[in-house]
Amino acid sequence: METILKTIDQYDIFNNFIPGAAYIFLVNQLYGKELTEGILDFLVASYIVGIIVSRFGSIAVEWIIKDKLKLVEPPVKNEFIDAEIKDPLKKITKLNMVATMYRSLLSAVIMAGFTGLWIVVRTYIPVIKTFENTVIIILLVILFTLSYRKQTNYVRNRVNKVNANYPDEQNKTTSETQDKCKKTEINRQEIADESDNSVILKT
Repeated sequence: METILKTIDQYDIFNNFIPGAAYIFLVNQLYGKELTEGILDFLVASYIVGIIVSRFGSIAVEWIIKDKLKLVEPPVKNEFIDAEIKDPLKKITKLNMVATMYRSLLSAVIMAGFTGLWIVVRTYIPVIKTFENTVIIILLVILFTLSYRKQTNYVRNRVNKVNANYPDEQNKTTSETQDKCKKTEINRQEIADESDNSVILKT
């Protein structure tokens, strides 16, 4: 347990555990649904549910608030990456993490509302219970597919930005790699030559 806790960073706590715990708490208090039993179950469920809540916020809630309602104006992605790289105290990263936590908490409240609506619907339309698991699986597949695409695009943009900002280091790394390959090839050739000479002497 201690080993697991040591691997947990601030992002996991603020954007996975706290939103996940908030969702579980709201569902319990509003609808009387006990989703966990015991501390370990609660921690694991909070983390897993928190990941789902966080991804829902990243894909759906952010799109509605930023693009449709125009309630927030986040920094341009490339400008944000530049500023993050140049920020020696990493305050921009911390501020962004807190902003992401607020979005995730909002997502937890919205998802708790959807859960209550689903409970009402399945009560009055019992036939929904027969395929609700299939619907949940399909929605999760869509959610994590879109999340994977978004995260991959972010990683690619960041890699491109870092390489653009530090071209000398990139060239230096490439040159060092090429030199290591050449030295390795030379060492192999020397070993092969020594082996040949050894065979000749024995002969």
